[in-house]
Amino acid sequence: MPEEIDAQLKSAKPYRQWIKDSANRPEFSSEDDCSLVPVPSDELLRLQKLFNFSFEERDQILRVLAQDGQEAVGSMGDDTPMAVLSQKVRSPFDYLRQQFAQVTNPPIDPIREAVVMSLNSVFGPERNMFDETAEHAKRPEVRSPVLSHEKFTNVTTRSEPYLKSTTFDLCYDPSELSLKDAILRLTRHVIEAVEEGTVIVVLSDRNICENRLPIHALLATGAVHHALIDSGLRCKTNILVATGTVRDPHQMACLIGYGATAVYPYLAYQSIIELVNSGEVQLKLNEALQHYRKGINKGLLKVLSKMGISTIASYRGAQLFEAIGVHEDVVELCLKGTVSRISGASFDDFEDDQKKLARYAFNPMRPITRWWSAQIRARRGIPRVQPGRGDAAAKSSAERRLQVLPTIRRSGEQPSGGDVPRSDEAEVGRKPDSAGRSGTAGGHSQTLRLRRDVAGCVEP
Repeated sequence: MPEEIDAQLKSAKPYRQWIKDSANRPEFSSEDDCSLVPVPSDELLRLQKLFNFSFEERDQILRVLAQDGQEAVGSMGDDTPMAVLSQKVRSPFDYLRQQFAQVTNPPIDPIREAVVMSLNSVFGPERNMFDETAEHAKRPEVRSPVLSHEKFTNVTTRSEPYLKSTTFDLCYDPSELSLKDAILRLTRHVIEAVEEGTVIVVLSDRNICENRLPIHALLATGAVHHALIDSGLRCKTNILVATGTVRDPHQMACLIGYGATAVYPYLAYQSIIELVNSGEVQLKLNEALQHYRKGINKGLLKVLSKMGISTIASYRGAQLFEAIGVHEDVVELCLKGTVSRISGASFDDFEDDQKKLARYAFNPMRPITRWWSAQIRARRGIPRVQPGRGDAAAKSSAERRLQVLPTIRRSGEQPSGGDVPRSDEAEVGRKPDSAGRSGTAGGHSQTLRLRRDVAGCVEP
């Protein structure tokens, strides 16, 4: 009978007692971010520029997450160039596109079906599922893969041997190694450490200096993840990424999708501290950081639901992405198994982009964004950050767009009568002459007209 089978399975081992004695859920109070120490303003500015953090991201993405606890509302569609065709330095995250279940109804509604959704993440080795012991329950569990400062400290400073952690520096000297060689060296060091007993692999890009470049967190995470799989060690380890490259749910999903157990977005936290101190976020610091994590969690649940996945454990390492414009060598080493129909950016290209950011970050003569005057910036408390790419809003100094601003403006104009003017021409400099006729400045009788084609609508 089914009841007898259930009773036999439940009584086979003392599962409840094992969980009661060994399970650990490190949860802290609402003040768990109070020990987070802000970095000096000069260092914060350097980090923001080095990790391609723009004013646009700060004001329209990070600030909204910290203030409202959810992603900003925006229009659908993106008429900016793909990352591989962009004239700006783009993050490797921008080369990836999320896959989704192409059905008419949502696979899962993460709001109404929240009971089946879970972001719980556990640390510790995955043991043999056919061998039931009390050791299987000795795994700390957190409610979200987005760690607070206290949870990150708690996880990385445990004394238990089955939770031994080792931190690996993602920065390297470009005069000694290329980006590809630096990634290969990193994977070798990680494998050696895991063979010696390391369980929690911490990948950190915080140790920056002028003569070193950071390996991007996405490339490092994917390469380490696949190196551990090839060595047969992946189930014995967890990958924890402490990075300044992650700010929004898509970037967080990319790291988790390529193997990260949890992420500590330290630069996002430091930028939120700055927003709170400047008054741009009208909340206490711990509330703003909690709102940020809440917004990221909502975004992760949305990503999971689009593929019909209910738990973050099923999404971790699934690589449900398509790469657009990434070279085969990069895919083979860092994004193995990812669909990539079009080749493009190589290791040299990514390294050149990071060198540009490093020159910008360590150049004190270029600290001011072009969008704000010194007076407005001082009055509003806006820091000196890199100009945005124009992903969320069109800017004259940002990405060229398919739908340029003058075209959008003219599409809403209604002629009041008479001849309809040509859409690609505009009369400028007209003023009446002595006879009352309309002429151009300088007394010329002909109308001065300017071409307004796509090439001239936006500044380069």
